[in-house]
Amino acid sequence: MLNKITIFGLFLSLTVLFSCSESGTGSDTGSDGGGDNSPTPFVTADAGNAADAVVGFEASVDASGSTGSSTVSYSWEISSRPENSSTSLGNSSSESPSFIPDLPGEYELTLTASSDGESDTDQVVISAIAKRLFVDANSGADGDYEGYMPDSPLKTITKALSVYGQNDENAFLDIDSIRVAEGLYDEANGESFPMGFAGDLIVKGDQNVNRDNIHILSPDVDRDPAIRIGEGVTLRHIHVENGYTGGSYNADPDAVYIWSGTDMSTSTVVLEDITITMNAEEGVSISTGSNMTVDIRSYNGNRSLIDGNNIGRAYENRFNTSNITLNIEDTDISTMGDNGAFQVDDINNLTINVNNAVFEAGVGHVNPSAFELSDAVDLTLENSTITSSDGTESGDRFKYGIVMTNAQPNSNIEILNSTIQYTQWSAILMREAVVKVTDSIIEGVLTQQSGVNLAYDAIRQLDGTLVVRGTTFKDINTSAIDIGGPDLPNDNNFYVDLGTDQDPGNNTFQNVMGWDIQVSRSGEVETEIPAWGNSWSNGGTPRCRQSISDYDLGEIYVNDQGGSLRYSASGVCN
Repeated sequence: MLNKITIFGLFLSLTVLFSCSESGTGSDTGSDGGGDNSPTPFVTADAGNAADAVVGFEASVDASGSTGSSTVSYSWEISSRPENSSTSLGNSSSESPSFIPDLPGEYELTLTASSDGESDTDQVVISAIAKRLFVDANSGADGDYEGYMPDSPLKTITKALSVYGQNDENAFLDIDSIRVAEGLYDEANGESFPMGFAGDLIVKGDQNVNRDNIHILSPDVDRDPAIRIGEGVTLRHIHVENGYTGGSYNADPDAVYIWSGTDMSTSTVVLEDITITMNAEEGVSISTGSNMTVDIRSYNGNRSLIDGNNIGRAYENRFNTSNITLNIEDTDISTMGDNGAFQVDDINNLTINVNNAVFEAGVGHVNPSAFELSDAVDLTLENSTITSSDGTESGDRFKYGIVMTNAQPNSNIEILNSTIQYTQWSAILMREAVVKVTDSIIEGVLTQQSGVNLAYDAIRQLDGTLVVRGTTFKDINTSAIDIGGPDLPNDNNFYVDLGTDQDPGNNTFQNVMGWDIQVSRSGEVETEIPAWGNSWSNGGTPRCRQSISDYDLGEIYVNDQGGSLRYSASGVCN
């Protein structure tokens, strides 16, 4: 009996335990499968932060800040844009689509983000700033919405300059370059002259075409320059021509006039890979105001060209100017007219630095000089050539390479590794200036004449300081060097140095029909001219003579009042 009761109690206990266990399992299962505590679906759209973009360049937006209860999908649209804009979004269903603003102004983009059947929207504004303008005389149009994209250019440079002039008043304009396509930009195209360029602006032609076919041409009327340029401007790969062909003028028929700047050390105009052409005798390719540095140079290996068209000049300062630096590099100055190439007058503090340039005389003209200096200048000619119209002995010639028309005690001329050849008269005529010639060639002087003419020496020093080193004088129908000063006895303000015992001259005289050195100074000058370490035209020790007509019998002539010249420790002519 006791065992039955015990067994029954054990059974009852197990039944209750099993029942409790079933009840607990059922409750857990009901909690997991019933969904009463599952997350609520949600999504938050985040279109990112407002940003600036540049017209014509890709701009992108970013929805990575968006969140959702599960995977988020995106849909973008341009909900607001500048009038006449036709741009579109690329990959508008991506997290970060892009587009190219085609007009300046605000572009509002709306993002719709979706997740678990929910959606949300957000907007972002992209402000597009125009930095470039495009001009094409052949396919452009001067409307209000053209010019900002390569495929919708303006027609005229004049219209582009008008838009550029709105930079300060329009928050969406910051134009810094004008791209000019092949074409003729003249009055018939709708251009107004003179054109005016100023500020931090690059005006550049299409470098895939010949720059001479990107042609700014002012009309054949008596008026001001074709273009005016102010500080900060770069003009590149363009042909500028003043079309005036008249022989008289009331204005300044120049090709390029450069306005006065604020400070020569910071005010700069750059003309690179450019052709400048003149058509009037009184026209100047480049003229300047004051306080400017002008760089004329090549670009991508393309040399610049200043073309006088056998009638005009290369440079002249038009007014009473001061503080000008001209840096001329990799430039050809050719076919100058009757007034020569560079004329310097009525100016204060002018520096001209010339490197790797070629000066060619015009054809059928007087061609006074490559440089005519009537006022003080610091002139450096390096790795450059002054030559005839075709670079040969038979070509038309400059009368002078460099000539000073008056006394210039403040002028400094330095000629380095350069050639002055085939001048009609002197290569250099100097008056009370400092002239240094180093590692250069002076040749073909006066060879258009069959006889010797001692009036136009290769270097004619009427007074001043003359230093010559490492220079070759050859094929000269006159004297190579004529020393005419100092004018006063024992004048120590100037001196002549053709080589010393410590620093030999290393100058070479070849085929000189007159004197290698002619000392024609007078006034009982007592100073001795050093001319050590040179190679004389007779191939040996130079012979001294005191009769000016004895150049067939000697290499050195010294006037009886001209002091002396020493060519070695024991060799002196007096």
